[in-house]
Amino acid sequence: MSIPSYNPDHGDNYSQVPNDTQAISMGQQLQKNLKNHPSIKKLHGVMWASAAAYTLSYVANMFTDQDVTADLDAQTNGLFTASTVIVSIILIVVGLGLYFLVYSLINKGSNAGRITGTVFAALSVAFGLFGALGLFMGDVIEPLLSLIWGVLGIVWLVFAWKKDVTAALTPRYPSMH
Repeated sequence: MSIPSYNPDHGDNYSQVPNDTQAISMGQQLQKNLKNHPSIKKLHGVMWASAAAYTLSYVANMFTDQDVTADLDAQTNGLFTASTVIVSIILIVVGLGLYFLVYSLINKGSNAGRITGTVFAALSVAFGLFGALGLFMGDVIEPLLSLIWGVLGIVWLVFAWKKDVTAALTPRYPSMH
């Protein structure tokens, strides 16, 4: 078996392979087209609404349950409230970082972004619906935000696996002609 040589007069396939600059340009064009894709825009909208519900849920958690917090604060000289606020802020920052990770992966056209988002959306459904059980205990704001967060996770899962999103995230290699 011989190694084919490059000969432009015989119409070989070597001339159809893009060079590095052309490949980068094609990738940027696909990425720009993906950002404007209507289904990807909807997916991002649901994702950021979910991020807002997640954040508001933790912020509400910092300012609710004052009866329990007041008793524990009296016993711990205010350490309980301070630690609750610090942990809530850390969870908000980490959570928003994960939302941004999924956003950036999907914008790059990576199916890994959709898979990662699916895992996080499933977790939001589980934790959101579990947090919504507080509605039966007399709380309103934080459990309601948790319920909204869980429902938005379900909506994100439905949007993420629609055919047009799958088609948008499937790699396409444009022809050089």
